[in-house]
Amino acid sequence: MGENKEDKYAIAQMANAKVLLSGSIMELSGKKILVGDLIDAINGNVIISHRIEGEEIYSMVDELTAYIHEDLGITSSEDDEIALDCGEKTSNSIDAYDRYLEGLEFFNNLDYEKANVQFQEAIEIDSTFFNAHYYSAISQWWLDDSETNKEASDYCKRLLDNEIFKDEMQKLKVEGAYNLIKGDHSSAQPIYEKLVEMDADDKMSWYALGETYYHRDKEGDEEKEKYYGKADAAFKKALKLDPEFSTAKVHIVHMLFMAEQYIDIIDDENKYLKNNKPNSRSYRNLICAYEAMGDSINANKLIKESKLNLNDKEMCELYTYTAHFIGNPNPFNENLENMTNYHQRKSVQYLQDALTVCDEEAIHPPNTANQFAIDVIVVIYSLRAYGIEHTEEVYEEVINTLQYNLKDKMTLTRRIGHYMLNNDWLQPYGDIDRDIALIIDYFEKSLSYAKELNDNDKIVSNISLILEAYDKINKQEYAMEYFYKEITELCGTENYFPCLKGGDALGSLAGGFYELNNYDEATKIYQYRADQANLISLDEAEREKAIAHLPEIHYRLGLMHLKTQKYYLARQNFISAANTIKDHKEIIEKVSKNNWVKTDMLNFRIGECYDRENNFVNAINYYREAYLLEKNSTDKIEILSMQALSEYFNNQIDSSKIHFAEVEKYYRNETINYNRGTHYTYIDFPLYKYYHAKGNIKKAQQYLTDAYMHIPENERTGYLQDDARSKHLHKYYYIHEIIETYNQSIR
Repeated sequence: MGENKEDKYAIAQMANAKVLLSGSIMELSGKKILVGDLIDAINGNVIISHRIEGEEIYSMVDELTAYIHEDLGITSSEDDEIALDCGEKTSNSIDAYDRYLEGLEFFNNLDYEKANVQFQEAIEIDSTFFNAHYYSAISQWWLDDSETNKEASDYCKRLLDNEIFKDEMQKLKVEGAYNLIKGDHSSAQPIYEKLVEMDADDKMSWYALGETYYHRDKEGDEEKEKYYGKADAAFKKALKLDPEFSTAKVHIVHMLFMAEQYIDIIDDENKYLKNNKPNSRSYRNLICAYEAMGDSINANKLIKESKLNLNDKEMCELYTYTAHFIGNPNPFNENLENMTNYHQRKSVQYLQDALTVCDEEAIHPPNTANQFAIDVIVVIYSLRAYGIEHTEEVYEEVINTLQYNLKDKMTLTRRIGHYMLNNDWLQPYGDIDRDIALIIDYFEKSLSYAKELNDNDKIVSNISLILEAYDKINKQEYAMEYFYKEITELCGTENYFPCLKGGDALGSLAGGFYELNNYDEATKIYQYRADQANLISLDEAEREKAIAHLPEIHYRLGLMHLKTQKYYLARQNFISAANTIKDHKEIIEKVSKNNWVKTDMLNFRIGECYDRENNFVNAINYYREAYLLEKNSTDKIEILSMQALSEYFNNQIDSSKIHFAEVEKYYRNETINYNRGTHYTYIDFPLYKYYHAKGNIKKAQQYLTDAYMHIPENERTGYLQDDARSKHLHKYYYIHEIIETYNQSIR
């Protein structure tokens, strides 16, 4: 041991220990030598010393342990966890243990992807290494932001089935993890309560117990406060056992932010920084807490300090996180409760600072499927904070500072409009007509850049987005007039097929017509593109590209048939999409890296078709398959809700009751983002139908009201103000039945 002897004895005396165990390992002439000394903690005298020589370190540790037990008069039964040999409790392979320790380092730094790689490498060396398996399961669970993770829970199930555990405690740990990861907190809670009784020093069990308290079913504010308190205590116990256990610390700080206890956050983080190295997470929490209180002086001091201690990547994350925390208007994100114009303007400043340190991938990524580009968000946040005039200066500053060429300007401008079109919470005015006019202005500016570039694909892409924008304000006829004017300018005629055959222009246009709810034009294009995959005149590259787009084409065709009540045709298209994915998986992965049409979606839609035809047996089977494949927890509940309703109408009463109970449990305890998706159609409304059919009118009305209120207000208003809605009900497929049922119920 390399520590100072006086420190060592002082610590032992503070712990009221009478005896101290000191040890060392050395290698001499190819042999390992392990020395263990029992020392009197009061006077520092060696009571007894043992020297073990050998080749296998774990067996040497076991031999030394046996001597120490004998010296101290410790006896143990085979039922005691301590009875396991050292190699049995960890691994008999030093290489596997080294990988495991590397994994733990990544794990404690919240890098779960790299942690899991190391744990899996340890398992490849020693397939019976329980701790590596256990932490691998936890790492897989935390790879995304979902509360549940099917892959991780399945992994735990395999550990149980294959009995990859060596004692009762290890078995309980994996049983607890299995229930926790799949979201069964009521089953996980007693397991972890037992585990912390068996081993009060196991940080992971304390942390997991906190998770069960935090997410368990809670009725009323009093019970919520009680279990949030228990969760907080469990997380703090885990952190006390290991001050470097970052995950527990993150959860504690998260709860403090939720409670707006900013002074407590500041006190805790300052104490932590006093005793630990500077780190980006502590700076971030401190700055967010100060900014939440409007204390720019202390926030700016910390920014200056963080610049001295953090690298550019860390500063980029700090700036962007703070900007989104204090300025993100998304009501379903974790953000500031009482946002003011001060916070909105400071968020713009933080994003402008981010532009000075972030890399190009973060500022202007080639693909924004999984992230918001900083150059776009700074302009949109500025619109809300300052208005259009000042934002023009911000827009020009971004372009000039980053030295954007014409193509970059086109992409930036198009994305500004696209982000606002797809996320109404980013729209600055809260007035649909003004917001859409602003969005179209950005698309038309991007269109002008595309024309300068003579890029047909991008010209048509911008035209398609403008069509979609006009649909939002029910200007479908004007949209088509606009389209024919622009397409005639581009192609010289209204017949656009010969002009747009090459590239991706037809695909963009089909999407525009689909969003405009012009299913006649959209169907013509999608069917044309589907037929292309069967042409024998195509070369190999063209054929592969055509095949790679078939899942999306068939899915779109299927949706249009579904929404126009052509259930047989819809089902055939969904089945064709599924078969294409099955038969041409390699081609699709090679050509279309962003293919978003998945088998679980298709199974759900096939089930929906059967459901609409009252073929509940087939509907249940397809819903069940979709549920097994779906990974997102809220989408799983959607599927389960539809399955449960089909079961009820198929007279499978018990099964329906069990599944609806699970749906209601999730409904009560989880935050469902109704701003994205149509959860009101597939969760709320089936619950209404279920209780209405059972005759529970009070509960049915509650869920019907919820379904109605969860429809975005602009969509409800658009439907009610559309006097011709009966002629195109397919446009309102997800909402018209809810609205009509609700209106009848309140008459």
